[in-house]
Amino acid sequence: VVGCITPWNWPLNQISAKVAPALLAGCTVVLKPSEITPINAILVAESIHAAGLPKGVFNMVMGTGPETAQLLAEHPKVDMVSFTGSTRVGRILHALGAESIKRVRTELGGKSATVVLEDATTDQIAKMAGHVIGNTGQSCNALSRLIVPESRYEEAVSIAKKVFESVTITDASGGQMGDIGPLASQMQFDKVTGYIQKGIDEGARLVTGGPSRPVGFDTGYFVQPTVFADVHKNMTIAQEEIFGPVLSIIPYKTEEEAIDIANDT
Repeated sequence: VVGCITPWNWPLNQISAKVAPALLAGCTVVLKPSEITPINAILVAESIHAAGLPKGVFNMVMGTGPETAQLLAEHPKVDMVSFTGSTRVGRILHALGAESIKRVRTELGGKSATVVLEDATTDQIAKMAGHVIGNTGQSCNALSRLIVPESRYEEAVSIAKKVFESVTITDASGGQMGDIGPLASQMQFDKVTGYIQKGIDEGARLVTGGPSRPVGFDTGYFVQPTVFADVHKNMTIAQEEIFGPVLSIIPYKTEEEAIDIANDT
């Protein structure tokens, strides 16, 4: 029996990435989708039922993490738990799973880095700088740190500023298309704007963006795509996953130093 605990970002992708391999390996599944994005999971369950999969092979429970995810991790008849989500919850699930010696596999938060080398083209720098903007920064593989040689530092800062200031924000209520929309929830909005303010308070240089809502958005979970320069590797915004469209640009002297910075989170 495999307990699949999936997140609210990329929800259908995460459900299929856990449930399909488990079924193909001959396991039964209990899916616990995020309570923030339940509707796609309901459609999956209806599809599996319509496809005629035998009853009991695929199962789904709804609820919050403390109520249902914890139960899966503790239950003696669950042999394995697969979880994608925060590092904090991942630690809890590993500890709970150890009680019954079950397998626990986790995909947790990250602080993914791009190391820009001396011979990088301006297009390459622009592409890597803008990676964190996708999905409003709500991806565990978002490249949120741009590590740049000192000789090209201000050039990279200028490129990132241009990329971020060209981003179009939309609420999509009128069918408009744009690059990004709002964050997923009030909790995420408070978290991301709090990190932006923390970057300012700790002395990073605010290149563009900021903690206030974008111009023209008085309500909703909208944030400004934000770039920080002069970020030191021990700053909070360089160490902790923000999960929003916020880029930290960090200088380096040697490639060895760049690798050390990339691994130092």
